[in-house]
Amino acid sequence: MMKNKLQLDMQKFQDLQIVLEQDKQNNHFRNKFTSLYQVQKQILDTIKEHKLGLMFRFESVVHEDFTTTINVIVTHKECEEMLVNTVPLVLKDTTNPQALGSALTYARRYILTLTFGLCDQEVDDDGEQANGHSNQSENSQNQPQTNKKTFNYRGNN
Repeated sequence: MMKNKLQLDMQKFQDLQIVLEQDKQNNHFRNKFTSLYQVQKQILDTIKEHKLGLMFRFESVVHEDFTTTINVIVTHKECEEMLVNTVPLVLKDTTNPQALGSALTYARRYILTLTFGLCDQEVDDDGEQANGHSNQSENSQNQPQTNKKTFNYRGNN
């Protein structure tokens, strides 16, 4: 099977093994995480070199309930090919603007890292801890301590 231009240039992007720095601290749960700003900056600083473009689209889809989704769209500047990934926006309280902003930021951060195959070496468990499902002391004891945070899309050093 022959790869298209978008696939080839996405592979070139992923071959760079971009470093995602955990630049924010969640004081409530005492953990570090990579902010949306850091994720977007790393992507936007690099994709133009690989003929790639990036867009977000928000849409409402009617299923059994009213659901809002976020689409990240990666386009190729030399052809009409595009890659679209979608994530639902999950909110308990749709009338709370702060909850909406938080959900948007969280969803955009994760859809970008998924789409571009990015991660960092540290355990990003802020979602688990916020839901009370993580045992932080157990997790931190089992994690190897390393200084380098370079991963490619397969999660290999």
